Amino acid sequence: MRFNFPEIEEVNSFIISCKSSRKTLIIDVGGFDSRMEEYIEINNLDVESLFITHAHYDHIGKIESVISRYPDIQVFSDDSRGKSIKDGDVFTLGFVSGIFHRIPGHTDDMAVVYLDGHLFTGDSLFAGSVGGTSNEKNYSTQIREIKTKLMTYPGDTIIHPGHGPDSTIELEKTFNPFL
Repeated sequence: MRFNFPEIEEVNSFIISCKSSRKTLIIDVGGFDSRMEEYIEINNLDVESLFITHAHYDHIGKIESVISRYPDIQVFSDDSRGKSIKDGDVFTLGFVSGIFHRIPGHTDDMAVVYLDGHLFTGDSLFAGSVGGTSNEKNYSTQIREIKTKLMTYPGDTIIHPGHGPDSTIELEKTFNPFL
């Protein structure tokens, strides 16, 4: 389930759960509000982990609120609150497994996660665009990483970016002018 926070740079936050086990992952928490808490409660979800794509304020603004609300939550993040992620690390959410990828460029700590046909790209890849970078070297690195790691997924893989609408790998391969 996607939650958008227009007051915080139009950032997207996501709640992902395994249908069988109800184990739940929250992705990015620039915002975290009663809508998200109600969704978790109504659906009887077991929040076990939080994944932060990168440490910009619009993706971590409510991290302390989430940790306070779910004190046993496992945090995947490069800051002091979380477990560091390596490129290719496998992740299990109930009966669903996924994989983390490092996509440096927008930031050095930029990471994405693929789970069951869904790719949560943070600010590395958007519908029709890519995340901004600070210099040409970072831009080249980011484009290379997107092409070699993300564009290899099946065309019908759904991309869920940190801002803006969803897309698919096929749409981005065909129409994204940066790729």
